[in-house]
Amino acid sequence: MMHFLRDGLTLALCCFLIATGASAIPAQAQAPQVAGRWQCEYATRNIYRTDAHAVHYQAFINVVPDGTFQAQGILRNMGGFQAQGRWQVQQEQGRWAFAAYGQMASQAWGITGFAFDSFVVSASQMQMSIQDAASGHEIASRCTRAG
Repeated sequence: MMHFLRDGLTLALCCFLIATGASAIPAQAQAPQVAGRWQCEYATRNIYRTDAHAVHYQAFINVVPDGTFQAQGILRNMGGFQAQGRWQVQQEQGRWAFAAYGQMASQAWGITGFAFDSFVVSASQMQMSIQDAASGHEIASRCTRAG
C-alpha cells in the first residue's frame, strides 16, 4: 500500500532538492544498477505562471533489467494511473541520468505520455532538481529503493 504526503509536497520537494544541491552529485565509475522496485515522487511547476501546466505524482516504478518498466501511482488530486515503457541510464554532465519514458493510462487523462527523469545518487537513491530562472520552470524528482 502506498503512503502519500500532503498537498505541500511539490514546493517542499523542489526546495529540498535545490537546497541539498542534487545537481552537484559526483558520477560513479561504472553505470549503476537500477533494476528493482523504486518508490518515487515527481513534480513540475512554473513559479511565474499559475496557469501553466503542473504535474505531481507518486508511484512505485518496477525497473526491469531488460530495459522495460511498469509503474503504478497517483496523480495529485486526479486519481490513480498505470504506466509502462522503456528506461535507460546514461552519463550526462559527469552524472548518471536515469530516464523512463512510455505511456500512461489514467481516468483523469486517458492514455497519454509518461516521463520520469532523475540522477542516480547511490544504489538506493535517485534525485534531481532543475530550475530555469528565466522561464520559472522547475522539475524535481526523488526515489528510494523499495526492495
